[in-house]
Amino acid sequence: MKSLALYDIALTAYITIAKTHAVYRASSQKRVKKDKGQFFTPPSIAQFMARQITIKNSYVLLLDPGAGAGILTGAVCEQLISSEQPLQIEAHLFENDPDMLSVLGANLTYIQQAFHQTEHTFQFVIFSEDFIERNACVFDEQHLFCQVSNTPKYDIIILNPPYFKLSKTHHHSCLMRQIVHGQPNVYMFFLAICAALLQEHGQMVCITPRSYCSGLYFKKFRHWFLHQVTPVSFHLFASRKNTFKQDVLQEAVILKAIKQDSHPSHIKITTSGDADLDDIQSLSVPYETVVPSTNPDFMIHLPSNEIDLEITDILRSWQTTFFNSGFRISTGPVVSFRAAQYLSENVAYDGIYNAPLLWMNHLKNFSIQFPLKGIKKPQTIQITEESSKLLIKNQHYVFLKRFSAKEQKKRLYASYYSPTLLPHTKYLGLENHVNYIWKPVEGLSQQESLGIMAILNSSLFDSYFRVMNGNTQVNATEIHHLPFPPYDAILAIGKEMEKITKLLGPLIDTIVMNILHIPQRIHKNPMKGNIA
Repeated sequence: MKSLALYDIALTAYITIAKTHAVYRASSQKRVKKDKGQFFTPPSIAQFMARQITIKNSYVLLLDPGAGAGILTGAVCEQLISSEQPLQIEAHLFENDPDMLSVLGANLTYIQQAFHQTEHTFQFVIFSEDFIERNACVFDEQHLFCQVSNTPKYDIIILNPPYFKLSKTHHHSCLMRQIVHGQPNVYMFFLAICAALLQEHGQMVCITPRSYCSGLYFKKFRHWFLHQVTPVSFHLFASRKNTFKQDVLQEAVILKAIKQDSHPSHIKITTSGDADLDDIQSLSVPYETVVPSTNPDFMIHLPSNEIDLEITDILRSWQTTFFNSGFRISTGPVVSFRAAQYLSENVAYDGIYNAPLLWMNHLKNFSIQFPLKGIKKPQTIQITEESSKLLIKNQHYVFLKRFSAKEQKKRLYASYYSPTLLPHTKYLGLENHVNYIWKPVEGLSQQESLGIMAILNSSLFDSYFRVMNGNTQVNATEIHHLPFPPYDAILAIGKEMEKITKLLGPLIDTIVMNILHIPQRIHKNPMKGNIA
């Protein structure tokens, strides 16, 4: 009965914090939260995160670097207070939003009072300063105001950091320059610093966007992070927009990592529909599948079911990649606001003075529809010496959307392009939100183009791409590293595609699956995406 009574005390304290947290969430305007990168943790997720933590020692030093109202610290205390072993808990919390400090202080005092009725002790320190500024010395020992030797090491770190992009010249980016490549996101800095602040065998549990798992901009971070901590579990959410009950378009993931040199043989991957965490599915995945040692970009692959695992094994059994097959992918060179002087909404083109300008909108039914009515975008581009660097030759391509829509079910959407579709021009303009696939020297053939288009649109590749990518963006680097079928199979698929008079998703899928000899249990598995 003793432990139950302690749990009731903790639960009462936690419910009080959760209510305060909910009131603040409701009163805080969405615009303000977005500007600050604040997306508050729902109580169900906070409790789930806290349950990932295990305690071995009686003294626990806890860090909550983006504390908000204290919901995560409250969830951890709810778990720890029911321990039979008397615990000394010291919590360090960072929160630099002045509007939150009084709420946070009141909630932590409430926890402390609850602990006074037990054999445990709870002390806390609130730092009302910038977490990155104070702790960046773990990356830069020349930092004037910080001594690495005096920086505490934590047993537990639990965090829901802010999410927003920074420029490469931002002060924080300069402090964290060792892991910066391209445009960084502030949450990456929080993760990196927390990994450095962990005690040996310490545990960190964090909920963040999944974008760090792939992409060129996070490569240096992944290389550093995976040499600091070892992932032991991930939790995925099926819905991109319902995790925080707010308009968050990032796909979220909960990671538990431990500060240790060795890694487990398997990683636990769980999934749920949304923040309510109903009907959680669990999968044990080989560590090498999740963090392949052969991947030069240290990408993290997250299969969510047995079919994903089998698809991953099939694709990795191929001996080549997209890039090694001789194909290349580039981003459309036309950035509309920079090239505005060359663009026109007049859809007529003569191929001498102006050429068609293609946008994502023109990619329809696995081909190109040009021109389009009512899109209110310039659809032609001047052909001049100055604009020549923005033009591509009119030849066979596969065009690939760089972004999927908010809740678009299909991640990869490719369209076949033949120069016969727009025959009266030597050049094309391609807007920056479209990737184009090409081949050096001789260019793509019709069969190669059709084969690549069909493969990328297949449910097989849609499923694999979801395993390796949690973004709305399709990056060229990721496509270059995609396992790809043997060249003869690509041509065979292209040859079959030449016989089709109307491109239909299910028929494309059937051709790809049959020629690649994909087992029927995978072929018949309902697609996560919408192939239409």
